[in-house]
Amino acid sequence: MKKLTMAAAALVFASSVATAHTDEKDPVKAQIQYRKAVFSLVGAHMGKMGAVMKGEAKYNAETISQSANVLAALAPVASQGFEIESLGHGSEAKAAIWKDKKAFDEKMADFVAATAKLAASAGTEKGFKSNFGAVGKTCKGCHDDFKE
Repeated sequence: MKKLTMAAAALVFASSVATAHTDEKDPVKAQIQYRKAVFSLVGAHMGKMGAVMKGEAKYNAETISQSANVLAALAPVASQGFEIESLGHGSEAKAAIWKDKKAFDEKMADFVAATAKLAASAGTEKGFKSNFGAVGKTCKGCHDDFKE
């Protein structure tokens, strides 16, 4: 039942992201909606894992692995929310993303690599704790340079 619920949630999310990502009436708005959806989920799962790192929650291999796997699945598609220059319109993205797209893409690649490593190691508390910080650093590095 749990797997069915997760699959249903994934389908609902994928559907909403696909709908937002393909809005032909306002592609800029679609880009912003897409990345807000993706990064909202990233933030939720980072928060859940961060609570464990801060000692506010106990490590649970199943829930931590699930969150790490969600991040690893989202990371490769997150950059799709930045294909069209989409400043303003409620966005917190800086113009630097499109002025130095190569640097931005490199930071996104670092995020993908760090989340993959976290997902591969999250099944043990030691593995999780030794790799979670690297994911946070990729987030902070990108936010420092590319987010208002």
